[in-house]
Amino acid sequence: MTGATGAAGPTGAAGPNPTATAGFAANTQGSTVLVALGGSPIPLPNAQLLSPDIAANASNTVFTVAPAGTYLISYHVNTTLSLLMRTRLVINGANNTPSTVAPVVSTSSFENQIKVALPANSTITLQMYPATVAGTAVLVGGGAGASLTIVRLEEASAVTGSGSEHDTDIEIDAD
Repeated sequence: MTGATGAAGPTGAAGPNPTATAGFAANTQGSTVLVALGGSPIPLPNAQLLSPDIAANASNTVFTVAPAGTYLISYHVNTTLSLLMRTRLVINGANNTPSTVAPVVSTSSFENQIKVALPANSTITLQMYPATVAGTAVLVGGGAGASLTIVRLEEASAVTGSGSEHDTDIEIDAD
């Protein structure tokens, strides 16, 4: 036999939702990207769904993330032909090595995912760069030729530096 239900306890304070900061942007139009030796940003003008604290620049190549915290960032780039190109994220103006995909043979699909601690107002750019010589890449049209996903996992005050066996943790200094 079950006894009477006791009085309800006090309601806890509602805390901020770290995943309230999230963004997705894609290039679905089959854009041509002129890939320079130093690297070229990939425009992501379509299918954008950005929380109010993530903003894209006018060319949809630089995404500014306002709140500091630990973020999961992933990207995909799909080209119409196999190319000897490479991809990476540029975070706060610096090439992010763990995000780099640098195949030694031609490919038409690039993807990666990193976990990174970002200071407030960080900038993120998806970039393609050549393995040897500059060239042209044509993104797949009518679908995700390229996409970028940004999700805050923890607020800056909750960041403790603990790692994960499948993710790369890197502290990015603000310039």
